[in-house]
Amino acid sequence: MHGLVIVKETKNSVEKIERILINLLDFIQKTPFPKAFLAESKFVVSQEGCVMRGRDFQTKEVKSFQIVAGRTSVGEVRRYFSYF
Repeated sequence: MHGLVIVKETKNSVEKIERILINLLDFIQKTPFPKAFLAESKFVVSQEGCVMRGRDFQTKEVKSFQIVAGRTSVGEVRRYFSYF
């Protein structure tokens, strides 16, 4: 499962797409996961947030988690994927 980013926005919204990607890269830089975990994760991003799909650290099960921009904490993401 290789890393992937899908941006959900109209092709005429260059500024919105830029903002979405900046927010995603900021999240990835601040997230204390090993880079191998993030490189293997998939993100479907929009202005509202994203759906992150990755492997649970303990069970290795592939799981999906809805991240709401400005409301979901890194701690919630870490707990969901069993990465403490």
